[in-house]
Amino acid sequence: MSSLKVAFDLRPLQTGHQFRGIGMSLQNILGHFQQDNKQTKDWEIAFYVYGKKKLPPCIDTFTLPYRLIKVHEPVGGRGRTKLLRIMNYALTSWRKYISVNKLPELESFDVFVQFDFMLGIPKTKNVKRILIKYDIIPLVMSSHYLPTFHQVLARTKHMKSAIKAVLHRQRYMQSLQTSVKRADRILAISKHTKQDLINYLGVEEAKIDVFYLAADSLDSDDSKTDSKNIKDHLFQTLDWKLIPSQQRHRKLNVSGKPYILYIGGADVRRRVSDLVNAYHLVRAQGFDCRLLLAGFDFHELEAIPNQA
Repeated sequence: MSSLKVAFDLRPLQTGHQFRGIGMSLQNILGHFQQDNKQTKDWEIAFYVYGKKKLPPCIDTFTLPYRLIKVHEPVGGRGRTKLLRIMNYALTSWRKYISVNKLPELESFDVFVQFDFMLGIPKTKNVKRILIKYDIIPLVMSSHYLPTFHQVLARTKHMKSAIKAVLHRQRYMQSLQTSVKRADRILAISKHTKQDLINYLGVEEAKIDVFYLAADSLDSDDSKTDSKNIKDHLFQTLDWKLIPSQQRHRKLNVSGKPYILYIGGADVRRRVSDLVNAYHLVRAQGFDCRLLLAGFDFHELEAIPNQA
């Protein structure tokens, strides 16, 4: 029986997604392959990475046989004038878009797996292309995330920002539409995401499978753990050195009062301001509790929305 040749695009871990949802799901899936290597024992695995960027740490702990395929990252100069900087931004975006079709050795694989649609799905049809799709919130909430030229200009009175917004919108839409069209299979992380892909982009329902995210599973030895102590096996202490500015919170004590815990970002779709307002209403009614906001976006107090 011939081996299955599978290529994973690891570049999302080099472009800022390492500690976000895309990066965490990518690393967890690779970790699962190592734990359940009966499924992957006949695989030939390769990782696409940017050759001039630091390699993702997960590569150091990946125990299955693999090889790296290095890709050149399209970059552009800043330029001395505003016009040149805008032109370089557009040129760099275009280079990144067309570089999607220039992944070396791609034709030698059976399957290509992409976790970040902005890095694209290659044009070739000789490889089964799988796209992991989390959401299309920027399109659903386009006035916030993909504003038009006139919306930005009316809001900021700044021509450069308006032009940049148009370029960003164009690149997002082009990458999204092309990726879902070229993908042979799309794995959506929820039924809602699947329905959005159908409603907003006209993707065929048969092309999409729902692929739920999940919490890390317990080790086999932990399955027999007494239920009274199960919490000690479900959670582990994280290394707060990840965010140096948070060292002072390493010994944060949440005992003594009930608390509401939020983990995530602070962008508009999270509606953190509604959470803070609701918290003030609860406190005003005499319920003594704490509100804990966890995430990189809250490394400064100024990042916390507060209308009270």
